[in-house]
Amino acid sequence: MVAAIAAIEIPRNEWLDLVQLLCSNSQHTDAQVKLTSLQTLGFICEELEPEHLSAQLKNQIIHCLTTTINKNEGNNFPSTVIASKALLKSIEFADNNFKVPQERDFIMNKVFEGLECQHVQVREAAMQTLVELAHLQYDSIEFYLKQIALVTA
Repeated sequence: MVAAIAAIEIPRNEWLDLVQLLCSNSQHTDAQVKLTSLQTLGFICEELEPEHLSAQLKNQIIHCLTTTINKNEGNNFPSTVIASKALLKSIEFADNNFKVPQERDFIMNKVFEGLECQHVQVREAAMQTLVELAHLQYDSIEFYLKQIALVTA
């Protein structure tokens, strides 16, 4: 419901503080607030086009989702699953992040962490994200793909 309203409001430059609030709530101590915020971010990313968000808001979303992914998540498993799935929906917002080597490295490391996670849902989302990145950002991630090929050869 929130994502549907956001899909109408955000392109009209209204309710822009929603993304900031959800990103902030993704670090909340209450697990339900955290999970709901991450899931809502994913739904919003699914509904919006990249041009509907400022570079700052796109960066906040990508940062929020990637910092939540943790292959050694323990009790935070649901957060990692939801963040991994939401990252897949948000990856088209990461164009600017992939132009900055440190940010690109951080995102790719988080995707690779997802591939190493013991939970199949996280691995599936990470693999789907890697495929989407290869489609959208091949020139930026070619190095990483070659490194994978060398390791597996």
